Amino acid sequence: MKRWFMVTGAAGGLGRSLCVACARRGYALYMTDVSARRLDALAAGLRGAYGAETRSSVCDMTDAPSRDALYVEIARSGIRFSGLINAAGVDKEGAFDSLGLEDIRTIMQLDMCSVAENIRSILPYRRESELFTIINVASQAAFQPMPYKALYAAGKRFLLQLSLALREELRDSGVYVAALCPSGMPTTPECIEAIGAQGFIGALTARNTGDVAEAALRGALRGRAVIVPGAANRLIWALSALTPQTWSARYVGRRWGRALAYRAASGPAAIPLPAPALSRGASAS
Repeated sequence: MKRWFMVTGAAGGLGRSLCVACARRGYALYMTDVSARRLDALAAGLRGAYGAETRSSVCDMTDAPSRDALYVEIARSGIRFSGLINAAGVDKEGAFDSLGLEDIRTIMQLDMCSVAENIRSILPYRRESELFTIINVASQAAFQPMPYKALYAAGKRFLLQLSLALREELRDSGVYVAALCPSGMPTTPECIEAIGAQGFIGALTARNTGDVAEAALRGALRGRAVIVPGAANRLIWALSALTPQTWSARYVGRRWGRALAYRAASGPAAIPLPAPALSRGASAS
C-alpha cells in the first residue's frame, strides 16, 4: 500500500523541494496550492523524475471554506496518510502600522489558523498502526521578537509552541510533530533582496531550499522535535536562548530598521544580492 504525505504550499520554492524529498523516499504525494497550473507542472515533474504517484487539489489556505472543501475531497478520496507537511506561509515586511487589515488577516489565516486546522482535520485520515509524521514550517524568526516582521515572527513562534505541545500530547498515539526552523532561503526576488540587505549575516545563514528540505525529512523521520538546518543557524538558536528577549528585540529592530531605510532610499539595485544556490528540485519562485 502506498504511503502518502500531504504537502500544503506545494508549488512554492520550499514546498517543491519538500515534495522532491518525499518523492525520492518513495512517498506518494497529495499536494495543495492556489495554482492549478503550477501543481500540474510539479506533478508531471515528480512522476517523470521519480515515478511518484500524485494527487493535487487547488486550495486557498487563507480561506476557511476553501479549507473545508479540501477535506471533503480528502474524505472522498479514501486516502490514508503517513504524514503532513504544512509548508504554506506568507510574510510581509515593514512597520506594523503600515499593514492593511487584509494583510494582517491573510498572515494570521495562512501562518496560524490553517496549520492548526490542517492538523486537526487530517488526523482522522491517518494510516492505522503506523507512525504519523507532521512537519510544521516555522522559522528562526520563532526564536525572538522581530520588529518590522512582528506578525510573521509571532506566527512562527505560535507554530513552534504548537508543534512542541502537540508532540507531547499526541506522542502516545504514534504522532510525531516537528518544527522546521530555517533561516532565509532564496525562493523569491523579495527573499533574495532581504538576504542581501542583511549583509554578511544574511549570506552566512541563508540555505538553499533543497538542503533545507532534505534536513527536514531526515530530521523528522528520525523523531527530532526542532530542526534548524545549518551550523551557523544552530549557533544563533543556542545564543538566542541565552539572550533576554528585550535585548533581542532592540538589536533586531535596529538591524531591520536600518536595512529597510537603506532599501527605501537606495532601491534594490544598490544592494549586492547573492546568487541563489539551488539544488535538484529547488527553484526560486
